[in-house]
Amino acid sequence: MTAPGSVTLTLPCGPRAGSLGLAELLAGEPGSAEEQWALQREDLGAVGRLLLVLACAGSPVASLEAAAAACTAELTRLLGALLDAPAGGSLQSWRQARAAHPC
Repeated sequence: MTAPGSVTLTLPCGPRAGSLGLAELLAGEPGSAEEQWALQREDLGAVGRLLLVLACAGSPVASLEAAAAACTAELTRLLGALLDAPAGGSLQSWRQARAAHPC
């Protein structure tokens, strides 16, 4: 999982993450397609939690309410969808996330 501590904010390039997927790489490939989908949903949630912490950098608590006060409505909706992914929310894959929120 990507923890806020594994991300460095640099200028002018922006955020850089280290050791992404290292634990999964060392553990080997997941056994079934369902396990892969579950891992992808967990990854979506982890990215959502990371983005939430970054979006709420000036707030004492990282929450969707704090993000809504500091960010656009579209970014707040994306954060909510990413956070809901592990529980079976509307985003189930990176392709869906990309299609729903193109940049």
